[in-house]
Amino acid sequence: YKHKNSKCPEDDTFTLFGYACEQPGAEIKTGSFPRAAYNPKSNIELQRCDAHPGRSGSFNFGEMIQMDACQHNWSGTEQNRLHTAADDAIKIMAGAYFDKQETLNGYYNVFHQILTGYGIPSGFFTDRRTVFEYKHKNSKCPEDDTFTLFGYACEQPGAEIKTGSFPRAKGLVERVFGTLQGRLPFLLKQAGVTGLEQTNTFPNSCVKQYNANFALKSNNIPPVFEKQPLITVADSDK
Repeated sequence: YKHKNSKCPEDDTFTLFGYACEQPGAEIKTGSFPRAAYNPKSNIELQRCDAHPGRSGSFNFGEMIQMDACQHNWSGTEQNRLHTAADDAIKIMAGAYFDKQETLNGYYNVFHQILTGYGIPSGFFTDRRTVFEYKHKNSKCPEDDTFTLFGYACEQPGAEIKTGSFPRAKGLVERVFGTLQGRLPFLLKQAGVTGLEQTNTFPNSCVKQYNANFALKSNNIPPVFEKQPLITVADSDK
């Protein structure tokens, strides 16, 4: 408490909180404007932390599906890659496939599971691997870039691909891997699954179990998946 009409420190007195702090020896410092608490060094650190800000979530089921692969000793016998996809809105695990490396075949199989299980999503969010996009290094002209095989497979039904080079933008699928690393190896061992071929017979039940435990209810979240066009034998012969 500062006495307004006096410049003598003796006229000032402790507040109740100040007295409570003074007893154990805790000092109180005050400031009359926000810059008193400004620390340039901490502000620089904050800017560094926010150099790659997170991406806002999607509102519709199928609007954006995050896709990635993770290397781990999933089966307990060898390192291999689990390719998976997770919906940005309801956090559902939409597909899973194991392969020795991160491959086009792995993402094809996950894409096939999404198409047959749900339909055509509005888009995918992935990292910038050449499986998903190809940018000509020595040219700034978009005409010099071309579709990858996976990009072409998505472009045909109308699914857009967006890419990013920082993990925070696809934090959902990263958290999926973190959860699966603690659960899936035990489940595979319990089921007696060892080899890569046997491992790929297991993801369907794994996906169902994960979604039952962690996915959000989609009652109030509208889906935006498009139905696949039916191709008849007569159409394919034309």
